[in-house]
Amino acid sequence: MRRLIGVLAFSLTTFGASAAFAQAAGMGQSGTVAFGAERLFAFYKGSIHYEDASDNEADWDQSGLGFGWGANAYPFNVPRLGFDYFITDQLSIGGALGYAEFDGDDDNNFDADTEAFILAPRVGYFIGFNETFAFWPRGGLTYHSLDPEGDRNSQSGLALTLEAMFTISPAPHFAFLAGPTFDMDFMGSSECRFQNRDEDCKLRYRSFGLQVGLLGYF
Repeated sequence: MRRLIGVLAFSLTTFGASAAFAQAAGMGQSGTVAFGAERLFAFYKGSIHYEDASDNEADWDQSGLGFGWGANAYPFNVPRLGFDYFITDQLSIGGALGYAEFDGDDDNNFDADTEAFILAPRVGYFIGFNETFAFWPRGGLTYHSLDPEGDRNSQSGLALTLEAMFTISPAPHFAFLAGPTFDMDFMGSSECRFQNRDEDCKLRYRSFGLQVGLLGYF
């Protein structure tokens, strides 16, 4: 009798979980391909840490609200293209690719035209609640680089990236993507001039944000 009850309980739990997963309008099933425009709109708050060759340090705070096209949004809050593939039900691998150009004027805090590049590989786990809502936590690394015209004061860094994203799917094969994100450099450097010598100074970014994007899947 106990074995029968155990089997029934297990079957009901498995059926309930499978039904909840299946309600997610096909999103998250093995073989699903998802692509989107990510971090289009955000509220973010972060900091920059700078350290030169003599261990002199400085810190700056930065924040923003809106479409993250400005240089103050670099590196983690610049819009990017995302691609993910579900290798099994619910488990995804993928990444995001971002590119931006900033004009050399006072509004962008750069003296020269500047190119920015972002590459962010990641893994994720999709949890569907019903046909409309799902939770999709993802984590990975983000490489970012900044290259001003004339190869002056170039920057690069490698960060840990965590995303607790929710999908809202009003129609099949389309969804809004929204949720909190956290990015923190554990490696970062910038070309700098120190005592008439070219040096590599430490430059590390950190950012917490609430991000919104668009998603398609098939």
